[in-house]
Amino acid sequence: MKYLISLLSGAIALTVVGYQSLDGLTDKTQSLLAQANPTQPSNTVQTITLPPSKQLPAEVTIETSPPVAKGLSVQIFHPDRHCDTLISESATVSPQNSLEEAIGKTIKQGINGDFSLAGYRVNVNNGTATIDFRLAADSRRNFQSLSQCELFALFGSLRQTLTQNPQWNIKTVRFTEQGQEISL
Repeated sequence: MKYLISLLSGAIALTVVGYQSLDGLTDKTQSLLAQANPTQPSNTVQTITLPPSKQLPAEVTIETSPPVAKGLSVQIFHPDRHCDTLISESATVSPQNSLEEAIGKTIKQGINGDFSLAGYRVNVNNGTATIDFRLAADSRRNFQSLSQCELFALFGSLRQTLTQNPQWNIKTVRFTEQGQEISL
């Protein structure tokens, strides 16, 4: 009999609560609800239907999957601290300009302050990429003045970046300055 009264009290309380704000639950109402079903574990998920005035608008959506990344993942190479070996790092580039963007990111890692480039062009023909550099007019140094580490950082990194990304199908890399082969 006592159980039946608790159950009825809980049902009445649930009906009253259904038309009130969920924030307005009192401790007494919560304890009545707990007494109405004492065998239900506390971690059980319950579904509560809100009255029409408390429903979410139809245009609200909840995204459950991660957004799709827009870009192509490529491996960019740069020298380690001691300039002994090249280290690979993943970078995202646009699929339309992947080769040019990868070259640009690699160059940024391999150039220091007193050596500067005005730009470059890249041409790929039968598996051979030719990168034609333009030195900046205010560059204090030229290609021949670069140290072994700087040469490795620039040319080694570019060569590795271009040949180790199979989507470009590049086997060899040539370097020119304004159309003339760079001889070091």
